Amino acid sequence: MNEDIKDIFSSNLNRLMEQRGLTVSELSDKTNIAYSTVNDWKNGKKMPRGGNFSTFIEYCKVATEPVV
Repeated sequence: MNEDIKDIFSSNLNRLMEQRGLTVSELSDKTNIAYSTVNDWKNGKKMPRGGNFSTFIEYCKVATEPVV
């Protein structure tokens, strides 16, 4: 099956949020990324870009700490 990259990111984001007990509102507040942007990522409508992606990675520490 050939999933779209937005769907893959959305699935991973939803899993990460569930594992960490985060809502869209909480992730938005903690990263200072607009609620609508995080919601679009969560629903597979958009992909993170540039500064927002860096902010998201830094907050979640995806680059240095694996999510179990």
